[in-house]
Amino acid sequence: MYPAIGVLTASLLIGGWFLVGAALTIKHKPRGPFTIAHGTRFVTDGFGKGLFWLKLNGVPKITPIDVIAFYTITNVKDTPSLLSDLIMEISGAGRQWYRLNVINQSAGAIWSADPRKPTARSSVVTFPAGYLLGKVSNHEFQPGEPIQGWLLCQIPPEYIPSPEFVQVRLTIRDTAGDEMVEELGDDPSHNSDVLYMEMEYRGEADPIGNYEIVPYRPKAD
Repeated sequence: MYPAIGVLTASLLIGGWFLVGAALTIKHKPRGPFTIAHGTRFVTDGFGKGLFWLKLNGVPKITPIDVIAFYTITNVKDTPSLLSDLIMEISGAGRQWYRLNVINQSAGAIWSADPRKPTARSSVVTFPAGYLLGKVSNHEFQPGEPIQGWLLCQIPPEYIPSPEFVQVRLTIRDTAGDEMVEELGDDPSHNSDVLYMEMEYRGEADPIGNYEIVPYRPKAD
């Protein structure tokens, strides 16, 4: 039930009839604990077929980045907030939601490569706007404070795609138990060109053919 913020008594003419003394209640939706606004969102056409890769430290392995999304999160509560969960999901067959593996970018560098050309040198790239996971970790949001950055995610192997409906959504929770789920909007893009203007080139790297492609394992990496 939304709280009424005002009651107006008025005489109104509607369709030739007078409403005298009608009570007009203006309702205001309560503010959520956070606002979630997204920018560019990109989803590859299938698991392991992305153009962007994360090099894992210390071992000749790389892991695909299947979903890249830019978000701005704002604390609209009157008190500080410390996030406890940041959950990304993708819709699949039967409109079932699958939890994505959110990649900790600090584990290595981001590579841009074409898996169809395993002997070609890769490019080292970065996103100058920064990475959301690192910015929100152990950070106390002050009232009204916005934080923005990119999320890098991998689709789980058990994912069953849907040919009709592909959406991604972000859910955030804080240590106080407050939660906000992103409202569904426009579909994410499958065209990697949308990312080119967001990236910054940092140099060349080894061909990805020299590395084993493996799933991302958050606990191990």
